[in-house]
Amino acid sequence: MGIDDQNKAILLQLKNFSKLYTNLNPEWFGKKKLCLTKKTKLFVQGINNFDKTICEILKIKALPKENFENIVQGTIYNSYNDHQNKLKDKNYYIQNAVAFKFVAGKIVKLIQDKRNASKLFTSNFSSILNQLVFDSMLLLQQAAKFQKFNVPNNVYKNEQHQVYNMLGALNVLLYGQDGSQFTIPNVPEASLGIIRIALENRIRSAVGCYGIVDQNNNIGPLNLTDIFVELGKYKKYIDFSVKLENIIRIYKWTNIYVHSGEISYFWCPYIIHEYLAPLFLGKSTDFSIWAGIKIPERIVYKIWKELEEKITRKRWYDKLLFRKNNGKYLYKVRDIKSLNAIITPPCS
Repeated sequence: MGIDDQNKAILLQLKNFSKLYTNLNPEWFGKKKLCLTKKTKLFVQGINNFDKTICEILKIKALPKENFENIVQGTIYNSYNDHQNKLKDKNYYIQNAVAFKFVAGKIVKLIQDKRNASKLFTSNFSSILNQLVFDSMLLLQQAAKFQKFNVPNNVYKNEQHQVYNMLGALNVLLYGQDGSQFTIPNVPEASLGIIRIALENRIRSAVGCYGIVDQNNNIGPLNLTDIFVELGKYKKYIDFSVKLENIIRIYKWTNIYVHSGEISYFWCPYIIHEYLAPLFLGKSTDFSIWAGIKIPERIVYKIWKELEEKITRKRWYDKLLFRKNNGKYLYKVRDIKSLNAIITPPCS
């Protein structure tokens, strides 16, 4: 098959797959709206077509089985330059396709397991199916362009998260979603702010340091990067539920969203939520808030001392901020007589 014939074949496949988006929503064209069950069946058929199309575009026999380490490393970028480099790497499109299929399969199962779905459930999951299909169309288009196929830009997505959607998500957090004035399209991107906060609190609580204190006893933030550096020095002694390198990668990725509003594919927050669960909740055999990171006592002291040395090199800051179980604070590492007095995870 010549280049022109290959291009025509890919164009036809993209066109056929794009019909799924409109077929899922006949009400847009004055026809009867599909019930969620029928919509889900049609969506499942579309996933099979997606699998075939992405493999032909990327010229691979089949997509690899999902591996969360590979997905995170392949799809999550930690800087602008890293993002640009990933866009030039076939693995970026492969791992995003794997991520899409995993999330799509999970959403389908949640729908199929739900009996007597409420109108609100139906509305929510109908919206999720729509957005998954839209972004999968975008992925196919971008993968085709990566492979130098001459395809038009029929699918466009604003990579800047709109404040309107953020405020809509905020309304739901504050008041709950009741299906009326607070009903909005699903905005999983807004969850990245919560993921970032959860990561910060999880990492700080793991080492027991929550801030720095200057000579006038004013409290300032302890740079999480400084904690990551210390954890990296001693990572061979620490039991992490997920790789430290990926924790750092995800943290930097969420920072990009927090500071610029830049968003990625719709399925990415779902993947990160799934991947980080052991860090927040513990491994499957040990569901405890402290089970995600276990640090030996001697390593905790080393980290404290090195953090203290680092901040005292600065002009104004000379103490670390800890919390005692009675709510008071301790500052100097030498003041800490026992780890039991500090709100930290149990040490091995």
